[in-house]
Amino acid sequence: MFEKVDALFFSPTKTTEQVVTTLSHEFNKPVRKLNVTSKVNREKPYSFNPNNLAIIGVPVYAGRIPKIMETYFKTLEGNNIPTVIITLYGNRDYDDALLEMRDLLNDQNFNVIAAGAFIGQHSYTRKVANNRPDAKDLEVVIAFSKDIIKKLKKNTQDELLSVKGNYPYRERKSRKAFAPVTSNMCIHCGLCAKDCPVQVIDYDDVSKIDANNCLHCCRCIQVCPTQAKKFDHSFIKGLVNQLINNCGDIRKEPQLFL
Repeated sequence: MFEKVDALFFSPTKTTEQVVTTLSHEFNKPVRKLNVTSKVNREKPYSFNPNNLAIIGVPVYAGRIPKIMETYFKTLEGNNIPTVIITLYGNRDYDDALLEMRDLLNDQNFNVIAAGAFIGQHSYTRKVANNRPDAKDLEVVIAFSKDIIKKLKKNTQDELLSVKGNYPYRERKSRKAFAPVTSNMCIHCGLCAKDCPVQVIDYDDVSKIDANNCLHCCRCIQVCPTQAKKFDHSFIKGLVNQLINNCGDIRKEPQLFL
């Protein structure tokens, strides 16, 4: 059916990574883990064997895939490898992200055969989808793997996998120029600068961040061992309140497409 699994993901807060890696290990095949969260890994060349299975996952930012991944996907060549695509969103909606991802990867000769939209704890607040993906979500992941195997065994070729979304895609809003602030709890370990997906944190003074190019991905906030980094901008505070009011008490469930 297939020989190996290529698990490629961009996952600053590790929720996408959790779903992609859980799914990839359900097939009892060797797994090649391609974590392209770091800039250096996105600069490496990767080749894809059509005798393998690819699982590719990204988070959802405001109803779209991250702009950085739109650019990155255009550098890949899929060689017609059967591919499962995964999006992770923070309990509001994934809007056009799955459709956009399908279109981009099909254009790069990835044969998208299945797709899933899963829920992860919102990167801005624990009060929205706290601790997700949880055990119930991972049960869905496991069941999804079995359905993928069934589809591959049938060896049917869909013209184009149907997924939720609209084209033209949701308009990307211009990003406001702000970045996390650093408190005096900082111990200058440098982890935030090392792990920043776009390398916009000054290694010598980690309180200095290029706000114009910050992704607002919260990677630096997550990896800080002393919780010295946080968003203190009024836009984020207002967004968090809106998310809590509209999505805090709702449990959305994964959506699968085969």
